[in-house]
Amino acid sequence: MTTIRQAALVLPLFAALNAASAVEVAEMTYRPDAETTPKPLVQNCAINVALSDGRTNRDTIGRIDITESVVAGDMLPWLGAVVDRLSAYGYTVVHGAPGGGGVNVEVRLTRAYTFYVPGHLGGMLALEVAVPGRATPVKIRGAKLRPWRNWGGAANHVAALNGAADGVVDDLAKALSQVCPGVPAA
Repeated sequence: MTTIRQAALVLPLFAALNAASAVEVAEMTYRPDAETTPKPLVQNCAINVALSDGRTNRDTIGRIDITESVVAGDMLPWLGAVVDRLSAYGYTVVHGAPGGGGVNVEVRLTRAYTFYVPGHLGGMLALEVAVPGRATPVKIRGAKLRPWRNWGGAANHVAALNGAADGVVDDLAKALSQVCPGVPAA
């Protein structure tokens, strides 16, 4: 059982570590898994995508160690590249204002972080996808573990999130095929 005296000794230590925290800025570049070839789900389906960042913690995506955080900065360009991967499934992706005859889709990033599992680094990504005027938003989540490497720093965290994004894009493509007026792929 922790006593008040023990807590009084430990709390200044954590405060000192937090004050001395280093930051490594991650270069958020989406690179899909080269070994995975998506199967087209639709033909001639245009989607107008509006992106937003609804994460409660927009500062960090993970930690390299107890004193070093990984900061991603603005995640929307990375998320846009992830959504652009839908083109491999037969979608025509247009970013920005709704209209143009396609399906309007709102994609909200709700979580993006990394975590350690012994010998591995995991990435977790969660989106909330809404089609205005349709049913309630769909929550899509993906996670991926990759072997931990002691070199690479923030790049390991980006690669873990990219792995999680690959699974999310696959689920997103399947979900959008239900509301898309495009012709199913042969």
